[in-house]
Amino acid sequence: MGEKPASTEEAYGHVIALLSNLAREKRYGPIDRMARALNPEFVRVSLYEALRIAVSEGWPLPSQEEVEKFLEAVERNLGLAQRVAIIALTAAPVSQVAATQEQQPAPAAGGRQEGV
Repeated sequence: MGEKPASTEEAYGHVIALLSNLAREKRYGPIDRMARALNPEFVRVSLYEALRIAVSEGWPLPSQEEVEKFLEAVERNLGLAQRVAIIALTAAPVSQVAATQEQQPAPAAGGRQEGV
């Protein structure tokens, strides 16, 4: 049998990490444009914007090979760009408020917390 195709995360993990860094910094513009791209040119422009921000911030960049593979794949399947944008958003860590709320115990039966 042939090799199993790589998952989106395996194939484009560094592109996803780049976009996740943007999401952590609440810089959603390139991610939003990629998710709403109507053609591959819009994906290229949004990826360029993301790379430009990464360079100015000193963040790690995906390899040239990964970027080229991603752009070639987007030419064949525009939905891949949306998938990568969605995965990047879900890979970004939750906010401190959400994390704090998740850690608090649920109220006791009757709606009152013990010791309050």
